[in-house]
Amino acid sequence: MLDRICKTLRIAAAALAGAWAGYALWQWWDFSARPGLYAMQSAPWYTGVLLCGAAAAVLVLVLLAAAWLLRWHQRRRGR
Repeated sequence: MLDRICKTLRIAAAALAGAWAGYALWQWWDFSARPGLYAMQSAPWYTGVLLCGAAAAVLVLVLLAAAWLLRWHQRRRGR
């Protein structure tokens, strides 16, 4: 049972990282296609990408730490 939970946590972390990468690519493409829209803003176009990237990185680290703790607990219990 713990193996399935660990695998699900790792898949969720990878999906979150992939979703952020897709968002970053979309933002870059949108900026390349319509730079005039982003010229009106006071912050650079990549500010949202950085903020979402920081939040995604924290969540990915939490998910991977939880998976690691479950694996550690499972190995320790298996002794």
